[in-house]
Parts: sequence; structure tokens; C-alpha cells
Amino acid sequence: MKKMIIVLIGIIFSLQLHAQDMPPKMQLIIKQTMAANGYLTQESHDEFWLEMKKIGTDVEAQQLKNVMEASLLFGQEYQKELWASALQSYENKKIIKTKRLLELEKESIIRFKASLPYPEGSKNYKLAIESYNRNMKTSNENAKLLLEASANHVPLTSAQGQVLNIDKRYIEKVLTTISESFKRLKNLFDKDWNSNKS
Repeated sequence: MKKMIIVLIGIIFSLQLHAQDMPPKMQLIIKQTMAANGYLTQESHDEFWLEMKKIGTDVEAQQLKNVMEASLLFGQEYQKELWASALQSYENKKIIKTKRLLELEKESIIRFKASLPYPEGSKNYKLAIESYNRNMKTSNENAKLLLEASANHVPLTSAQGQVLNIDKRYIEKVLTTISESFKRLKNLFDKDWNSNKS
């Protein structure tokens, strides 16, 4: 399921652009936290923040945190709202978008640009925007296809050609998985550990 969710609505905007700045241990903790069957312990939370302190200056660490929040947290919240919209579309047999999904669609490019550590107009800035636009084109197409398939109670064929039989139970399962992952990720990015969010 994890693979389908990521392939279907993959909007990990710019993390790839900054992966070289992130220690392998941090990358591993993020993957464990976001996985469909993922987990987050206080120990891994503390390890993550120890690694954050080693990134460089406070400014550099904050820039990386901004990028991660703009890409990963935003992506998880977007997916959560998209699948909530799919559930409403399935139940009502017509395409419905939650109010929050509509807000996130408008906020997307603004949040992404604000997270970039590059000067506007620079080569890296332009490359990041181009990458974002490519990712969003596919994501928007997949979102449209998901909502249409849900509303019409028919199998979904993604923009990548994958076929998925979706029903209310499947949508609810995906929604639960994403919601739990979103809670863990928020806890990870908060310096203060919260045992109720993992």
C-alpha cells in the first residue's frame, strides 16, 4: 500500500534536492516514520534532533527543517485531505473536495517557494521550480483520476498506468494509514517529544 500511495500521489517536492545535505541516519528515521507500517520512538526522535544539530549553522539547520516541513508535512497533509475527499466522493457518487484540500492546492506553490534556500531567479531556484512543476503535473492528474474513480465506483488507472481497484474499505484504510503517518511526522519535526503522537 505504501508504494501505491507514494506513486499515486507523490508530492515530495524538494527533499531530493537536499538529500545530500541530510545525514543518512536522518533519512532512515524519516523513512521509518513515514512508512505505512512505520513507527517513531523517543529514541529515534532524539537521534533525529541530535543529527539536526550537526547539520551546520542554526540558519542551515532551520533551512533544512523548512524544506522538510514544506515537502513532507505538506505532502502528508495533502494526501490525507485528498483521500478524505475520495471517501466523500465515493459516498456521494460525485466529485467532492474537502475545504482543506482546496486550501492546500492554493498554498502549495507559495509554501514550496518559501522553503527554498536559494535566491529567487538563481539556477538552483529555477531547477527546483521546474522539478516542482513536473511533480505537481503528475500529482494533479492522479488526484483528478482518484476522485473520478471514487465518485464513479470504478477501478483507478493512474497517470503511470497502474490499475487499482478501490472501494470504501480500501479508501478508509489508506486514509487511516496516512493520518497516522502524518501524526508521527509532526511529532518528529517538533523538538519536544510527545508520546501521544507516535
